Amino acid sequence: TDLRARAVSWWTPEGLRTRHTAADRMKWLKDRADLRQHITTSLTGLVPKAARKKDPEFQAGLLDAAVDDGDVTATAFEDAFQPRDLVVYGPAGDYWRQFRQRMPWAQDTSVHQELIATLLRALLTDKSSMGYSRKPILTAWELRTNIPGKVWHTRIPVDVRVAIDDARFEREKAKAKDPFHAKDDLAIALPDIIAANIPLKELVKVFDAAEKAMGFEQAEPSSASGTTGGSGGATGALPRDSVADLGAVAATSIAPAPTASMTPAASGTASAAPGPAPLTASGAPPATAALSFGSMTPSGGTFGSQSPRAVTTGKGPPPLRGTFGSSSGFPAATANPATEPPDSSKTATGHETMPKLAAARAAHDSEAPADDSDMLFDVDLASTDDIAVAPTFEKGEERPTKI
Repeated sequence: TDLRARAVSWWTPEGLRTRHTAADRMKWLKDRADLRQHITTSLTGLVPKAARKKDPEFQAGLLDAAVDDGDVTATAFEDAFQPRDLVVYGPAGDYWRQFRQRMPWAQDTSVHQELIATLLRALLTDKSSMGYSRKPILTAWELRTNIPGKVWHTRIPVDVRVAIDDARFEREKAKAKDPFHAKDDLAIALPDIIAANIPLKELVKVFDAAEKAMGFEQAEPSSASGTTGGSGGATGALPRDSVADLGAVAATSIAPAPTASMTPAASGTASAAPGPAPLTASGAPPATAALSFGSMTPSGGTFGSQSPRAVTTGKGPPPLRGTFGSSSGFPAATANPATEPPDSSKTATGHETMPKLAAARAAHDSEAPADDSDMLFDVDLASTDDIAVAPTFEKGEERPTKI
């Protein structure tokens, strides 16, 4: 209200109407038919009952027509909207930021100083404009500490600083245990004195603190690569809390046919590839490995208690499903001598060798039906040279076979 009444050149009704049009304002008041009816009637002369029944878009069109055709001035248009209604139903944060952007902080005129003094009082008071008690937006300590000390002591008049010192000494004499706070400083150095003597540009940090206290800070757009669309603006790095949800995402995104493959990288880490990748083992046919994520364990283990199976889609060797021993690649699994007897048909790693895998597939192909699209294989990828296979069938009774 004070800003509107001062009629400064950088805060004009025309500029505000351009920033927030009649359509915008009527949408803010869509649930207040009484306010919209009053504004429409006062500016266009439409009778109250007819004006009240109109929707916000129709009323906004009438207001724009009245201003554009010269029947109503931009000042009358702005005055029809009460500032209290604009900040209650409209974007109060945007009005605050517009004020800060348009305010000429380098111009220490009397009009600007009086305006800033009014705002400082409003920030420090514990009473609202409606007379209700509230918590101050800024404490005296926050205001005082956001003014540089050198500026304070060189710009505040000396007689005011002397009065503050005298009051501090008097307090110390009368009540030695009662400290002299920043609020006691500002009880003498009033907002009018501060605004009149300290350059307005030196008070910018005070308004920064007030903006933060009111929650009007504008979020900065993310410039990191990998930003995705949507309201969240997620970046390429996943939030920590989202890691636990990877299992559900992967489980719902894995189709009957594998959509990704994993190939052992040269450094021992698993890297994703767009299509099937060959395993570098003697005599091994090309194979794909479908990856599923369950609950991650901090010290190795599989990514899930049971990985989905990859289904073959035609003739030829079935795809392989891999389970990861750690997050850094395919460590070689070793036989457990306490639970497994020695078996000369196995290698030192405790897994079937590739010739036996080829023999198993040949035996299976001779018995399998012509259409082997339902054939599934559970495969442990322990290394690129040693693979163990346990063929099963989806249709009919499950028949695990150990080769």
